[in-house]
Amino acid sequence: MAGIDAAGFALSIVAATDLCFKYGRMLVEICATFKDAEVEIRERVLCVESHWKRTKVQLDFMKRIWESLDSEHQTIQTRIFQVLIGKLSTIISRLQKCCEKRWKYVLTKQYLDDSIEDLVSWQKMFDPSWFLILKVSNPVIDQELSRNEPAVFSFASMYSLRDALREQPLQKVSIFLPKDDLKMAKMLDIPFGSAKYMHRAGSDNWFVVDRIACDPQADIDLMTRDVRELARKLSSVDPLTFGILQCRGVVRVTEPSNGRLSSFDFAFRIPRELSNEPRTLRSYLSSSPNFTLTDRFGLAKQMVKSISYVHTLGFVHKNVRPETVLGFQTKDSGPDLFFLVGFENMRTAYGRTQRLGVCLLEVGLWESFVSYKDSATAPLPASTLGVASDGPEFKQPNLMKQRLMDLAKHDLPKRMGDRYERVVTNCLTCLDQDNADFGDQSEFEDLDGVLVGVRYIEKVH
Repeated sequence: MAGIDAAGFALSIVAATDLCFKYGRMLVEICATFKDAEVEIRERVLCVESHWKRTKVQLDFMKRIWESLDSEHQTIQTRIFQVLIGKLSTIISRLQKCCEKRWKYVLTKQYLDDSIEDLVSWQKMFDPSWFLILKVSNPVIDQELSRNEPAVFSFASMYSLRDALREQPLQKVSIFLPKDDLKMAKMLDIPFGSAKYMHRAGSDNWFVVDRIACDPQADIDLMTRDVRELARKLSSVDPLTFGILQCRGVVRVTEPSNGRLSSFDFAFRIPRELSNEPRTLRSYLSSSPNFTLTDRFGLAKQMVKSISYVHTLGFVHKNVRPETVLGFQTKDSGPDLFFLVGFENMRTAYGRTQRLGVCLLEVGLWESFVSYKDSATAPLPASTLGVASDGPEFKQPNLMKQRLMDLAKHDLPKRMGDRYERVVTNCLTCLDQDNADFGDQSEFEDLDGVLVGVRYIEKVH
């Protein structure tokens, strides 16, 4: 990066963060005027202040480690900060109206709710690039994360995850569980999925059990190493942030007859905020006609976010499909939350997004491309897909891809809009050499795996 470019970036981040801090001070001052308001108003004001406090800490941290980031990471962060400036300006203008005109109680509540939603939506936009910092190999970042300041205490989970991403983590974590750990548990099937969910008698904890089968021809030592690495990293994730369930551990399952290793069974904790009965996305697509446009966009964003965080962990999920996405009802009656499982086809490198494109297409159309007579039988092509089970599309992948492209270009714009259609077709054609965004594999290669994450955020997220 040329010197003038570096200086320009430095000035832009200083100007952007200083403006954000200025707006933040104004926001705190406005919130102080509501100190004598009704309880519901004060609770909302507290929520606004809490969100700003977190954002302020993150901005201050970014300012201190800015020179550790490469130019593309800096570019996308600067753009994200510009979005924050716009949102803060809107929030302040909105709340000033409430103060100046003494607006009615209902309108004040609505404006505060809108302000909270603005801050939450910005945080969701910022999170993927924020967690990519964990992969940057620079001692400055370690120093800043470990600074003994109250503001940095909120980074404890981030520091823990950064340690888990090291080749030689400082904190040793026990990953493999006793062989009998799952035997006494009650196992329940999840329709249309290979994972199961379970709990032990006398325990309030519920788990999802996801199996990785061992190929008899595979290098067991290498596979064990990859499983340990994946489980160790998954043990440090925040499920509600990452859209990936936290791993409690792995059980090595052996054949009773010869003691040969047959599978690795991952045990994932189900967060207490969620119901104990997961459903696959395939089940939702087949039997839940009441997903609104907002619901579908929210689900698509959750899936993209989960894939982004799998990349952050240094793995590629090669099995993204509705059968490996689990949905849970929330106990507070909010929208269902979805989590990625099905890690049986994984590898420690970066891959493309074609399977994600097919999944996003099904979500956008809210139609299942396969149908099951029951959860125990093999799936058949659904009428929506428009191909026969013995058709040439299953022998010639290019024909199937063309059929999916036709569905995306013809049906998606009127259901989800042009931008969603472009994202889906971009994912479906990611293996094409003439794809402007994904065609050049060298664009997605760097030492830390940070650049690929930045490009993914730019092109898909």
